[in-house]
Amino acid sequence: MAAFNQYQSALNLTGIGEPQELDVTHVTEDFFRVLGIAPVVGRPILPSDRDSDSRLIVLSEHLWRQSFGADPQVIGRLVRLHGESFELIGVMPDAAALGSTPTDAWVRLELTGEQARPRQAHYLRVIAR
Repeated sequence: MAAFNQYQSALNLTGIGEPQELDVTHVTEDFFRVLGIAPVVGRPILPSDRDSDSRLIVLSEHLWRQSFGADPQVIGRLVRLHGESFELIGVMPDAAALGSTPTDAWVRLELTGEQARPRQAHYLRVIAR
C-alpha cells in the first residue's frame, strides 16, 4: 500500500534559471513500487528514505526534459523548492501521474503526529497492489 496527497502543492523551483511554479505531489515511500513504475534515470523514493532527514525530489520526465535538458547528470544535484534544499534523486516517466492532473515532481509525504491519525487524514488517497 502507498498513500499520496490528493491535493497538489504549487511550489517554486529556483536556482536553475528563471523560477518556475511546479505542481508537486507528496507521496509515501512505497508509491512508485506499488505502481510498478521504474525511473527513467536515478531512483524513486524508497522505504529506506523514511529514516533520513534529507529532503528528496523526483522529477517528471516532461520537467526533466524541459528544464534540465534531459541531462542524466542532474541526479544528486541540489535544487531549491519553495526556499528549501532538495536532493534530486530520480526522474519518473510521465505515466506515473496516475492518469490524473499532471504532476511536475514528487516529494516524500511525512506522516507524523496528528497527520498519522487515520481519522484526521481526509486529504490522503491510498493505492494498493
